[in-house]
Amino acid sequence: MTERRKMLMYACIAAVMLIIAAVGGWYAYAKSEKESIPSKDMYVAGNLLLGTDGTSTNSAYLIGFNGMTLYTYAKDTSGTSSCTVSCVKEWVPYLVPSKDILANVQEGIPGAISSIIRASGMQVTYEGKPLYFYVGDSVSGDMNGQGKGGSMVQIPAITGS
Repeated sequence: MTERRKMLMYACIAAVMLIIAAVGGWYAYAKSEKESIPSKDMYVAGNLLLGTDGTSTNSAYLIGFNGMTLYTYAKDTSGTSSCTVSCVKEWVPYLVPSKDILANVQEGIPGAISSIIRASGMQVTYEGKPLYFYVGDSVSGDMNGQGKGGSMVQIPAITGS
């Protein structure tokens, strides 16, 4: 075998090994994110996807199918989640099984409701911002995540009716 063919063969082997490593790294990332998300926060069929709640000190804000407060993450951009492996341990993405249920919302909620695809599944968005539950909220009406992390996470404001 000529020297040139040997070099070409080594280059091909190295390229294949890099591809395998990249795919394996992505799979490990996706698996670790998926395993860190509690299934209790996944949408349950028959419930409203989104609703609103409010108190005398807080105007109307979004709640999920389980009555828990929903949050947005300030580092997210429209249609993209920046909350990954370590973040989702505290801020659980609001996941749904399909786009078919995105219209199942409380009447009067203004704004666009859609979804994005992330490694762990399909995440609900409001006005393009991905929605999350906070693990520190234990009952409906809790807003323990409001302003946590230097106001990086906020409750979406509902202004229409």
